[in-house]
This record gives sequence, C-alpha cells and structure tokens, in this order.
Amino acid sequence: MATRRMWPTSTPTPVPSPTPTYTAQPPAPSKLGTPQLAEGAPSTPTPTDNAPEGPAEASPPGDAVDAAPAASAASAPAAADAALTPVNPSPSPTPAAVPVDTATPVPSANGWSFADLQVIREPETQLMFVYGDLINNTGASQQVSYVIGTFYDSQGLVIADQEDMYDYRPIEVVPPGGRVPFELTLNDLESLADYDLKVIAQESSQTPRQDFEFSDQSSESLEGTYCVSGKLRNPGPAVAEYLLVAAVMYNAESQVTIFGTYDVLSPETVVGDATSDFQVCIGPINQEIARYELRAWGM
Repeated sequence: MATRRMWPTSTPTPVPSPTPTYTAQPPAPSKLGTPQLAEGAPSTPTPTDNAPEGPAEASPPGDAVDAAPAASAASAPAAADAALTPVNPSPSPTPAAVPVDTATPVPSANGWSFADLQVIREPETQLMFVYGDLINNTGASQQVSYVIGTFYDSQGLVIADQEDMYDYRPIEVVPPGGRVPFELTLNDLESLADYDLKVIAQESSQTPRQDFEFSDQSSESLEGTYCVSGKLRNPGPAVAEYLLVAAVMYNAESQVTIFGTYDVLSPETVVGDATSDFQVCIGPINQEIARYELRAWGM
C-alpha cells in the first residue's frame, strides 16, 4: 500500500529493485505541506530477526504490500510515554523538517499502515531521511524485506525510487499488531513535492514476543546525545535467540524524530524476577524531542 505526502537533487545510492507478487488497493491521497501537486500528477497507490540490518543488497523474495499514512504514536507492547525536555541542537545547523499532515492509521487491503511520518533534510550532508512507524495489521507475522518509496516533483515526475535509497528497521520479522520504527535514507531531493511508501513482505512462521516490561526509566541529554535507561523484565518463558530494546523519539506533533536500539546480552538469563539493565543513546540529535516510547521484541 502507499502513502502520499505533499511538501516542499543529487546522485543517490542504489538498492535493488524488489519483485512484488501482488498489489494492494489504493487509499485516498494524503497531502503534505506545500507546494500542491500539479494536475496530471500520479494518483496515490495504497500502501531483526535479532540484529539491526544495514542497507539492503539483494532483491527481496516477498510480496509487495502498500500502507497508508497515520498519526498518533501507540506503543507496542510495553511502551513508555514521558514528557521530556527538548534537546538543544549541537553546533551544526538544525535539519529542515518537512511538515506532515497526520491522520488515523488506515490499513491497506493487505493490513499494513504507516504512522507518525516525518521527512528531515540535513543541509550539511545533503541527505534526506524519512522516519515513521510501520504497523502490521495483517493478522499474521510478516518478514519485511524492504520499506521503499517513490518520490515525485510538483509535476508528478518520479525523481527517486527504491533504487535510490537505503532502508533500516530494528527487526525483520514483525509480529501481528507489531509497531516498528523505520528509516529511509537518500540524497536530498530539493524538488520533492510528493511521495509514496510501500512494504515488501511475506508471511513468516516465526512470531517474536512483545510482552516485556520496563521499569526505572530515566532519560538525559548531553551535548546533542540523548540517552534512555531502565530495566527490562521478561514475565514469560525465556527467549534464546535475541532480546532487543528500541527507544523511539517523537516531537511535539507525534512524528518520529529518530530511534535507537539495545541488544540484551544472554537473553535467556532474563526470566522470572531477573531483569536486564539497558541504555539506548542516540546522537547527534538536531530535532526537538517531546517524548519517547520503549518497545522490546524477543524470540
């Protein structure tokens, strides 16, 4: 499924083009910012395992599914919302954030949706980032191969696509109801006016757990780096493969600003009354942070 955003270019770094096996139905377009999309522009289509993955290097085997835009942040499953002191940017210039119109998440025909989207430009690096939450409402575990985008100028012409970007998510297999942050990285597109997002995924026989508990949370900002600390408890059976903590940062408009992860060592020992200390530090942060959410997945 796809998400369209309107808002007010460079040689990109390629990612292999995926080969989808089915297409979802399109939702009504959601516009973002200005300028307005010109007449004749394309209509809107619908839209780790245990370690963070890097840039994709192989064509995905999965199905192409579209996702639609969405808004408010909801934790999955053990999320902690806290009002935080905004982080002051480090001496480098503050990246330009593009305003996004948000709405209630609208699942595609295949059950995926996007929420809390934000586009950020970094003038110094000439890079552009798309942040958001990916939500699996398919009713089954899904192994995500890629989150990809198609980007348009004000005339509706494609100025970048899946071959021009890297995508990153902290986990590959997303459980039913799972909410996972993602990041797209590509060269800055000065003429960008609109974009679509899609998920390339296939059903998985694995189902990561999400029922972990957080306590003793604290956060601090120092010289442009933001750290979230706490304790993690596993109320269920032991997990052996991995136990991953993610801290997702949001601005005052409930848009994802950035996120980071912590991989718990010896996850099988975190069971019963035993807890694991964790600390997620992210920086440099050049955007205001109003709150954060903690999430964990294990298997």
